Amino acid sequence: MPVNPNPLTQLTTYIPMASALLGATVGGIVAWFNLNRTFNEQRRREQLQESKNERIAINSVMKEVDYNSLQLLNLKKKMKKFTMDEVDFKTHPIPLVIKQDKWVKHSDNIEFIEKFDISEKKDDNDFSWEAQSLLLKLEYFYYQINSIITSQYISIQTAEDLIPIGQDISSQLGKALKEYKTK
Repeated sequence: MPVNPNPLTQLTTYIPMASALLGATVGGIVAWFNLNRTFNEQRRREQLQESKNERIAINSVMKEVDYNSLQLLNLKKKMKKFTMDEVDFKTHPIPLVIKQDKWVKHSDNIEFIEKFDISEKKDDNDFSWEAQSLLLKLEYFYYQINSIITSQYISIQTAEDLIPIGQDISSQLGKALKEYKTK
C-alpha cells in the first residue's frame, strides 16, 4: 500500500505554480492599466492636435478671405475710377493680387469640421444665401476666386458680389475661431 506523502512536500510543489500564476495575473493587470492609460493619453493628444490643426486652418483661410475681400474692394474702386466694367489681366497692367493658397492647403481640414456643413434652413425650400452652410459659402467663394485666377478676368459685378460674401464668411470664421479658443 502506498504511503501518503508528507503534506508539506505536496504544498511545496504547488507554491511555485501558484506564485507564478499570481505574478502573471498581477503583471497582466498592471500592464493592461498602463496600456489603457497610454492609449487614452495618445487619444487625448491626437484630439488636441486635430483641434490645433483646425484652428490653424480656420485662421489661415479667414485671413486669406479677408485679404481677397480687401483686394476685390480695391479692384472695384480702381474699376469705378477708370469707368471699367471688366478687367482682362492678360492685357491690362493692373496686377491680379487675389490668391487661394491657404484654401488649397487647408480645405481638407475645413471640409471635415462638422459644424461648418450645417445649414440654417428653416425648411427644405429655403435656398436663401443666409441659410446655406459655411462650407458651401466657402466653396462658392473659392470657386469664384479660382475662376478669376484661371481666366485672368473679372467683371465689376463679380467683385461687387464677392465682397459681401467674403465679409460674411470672415465673420462666421471669426466666430468659429473664438469658439475654438474658449475650448
